[in-house]
Amino acid sequence: MPAARPFPECVEKDGKAGNLSAVRSVHTLMEQLSDPSRLVPPLRLSGGDGVQDIATLDEALAFAELNPHPRGDYEGMIRRLQGAHRAEDLVEAGHAFRWWAESNALLVPQPPAR
Repeated sequence: MPAARPFPECVEKDGKAGNLSAVRSVHTLMEQLSDPSRLVPPLRLSGGDGVQDIATLDEALAFAELNPHPRGDYEGMIRRLQGAHRAEDLVEAGHAFRWWAESNALLVPQPPAR
């Protein structure tokens, strides 16, 4: 009987099955869990000073304070960024910042990975 094939989303490379997107997701999750104050992946945002890469919540707070935009819950997002100390609060603050940036069309597409 032939060996069972891996799940359809898996790819084969050199005869070995692997799921590249799952590996990337696990790597992203591990980075977020090891330091919840980091934005994984970092965000590229357009602001008053041009395009900026935002990788931490401190950078997110500085960017938001220099670039206030009306859409989204700006005041709530600022409070979350300023008051986040526990891991779950840090993750929530990162999500709030990302949502605020998306709702104000500040995200710049990431260049394709090579």
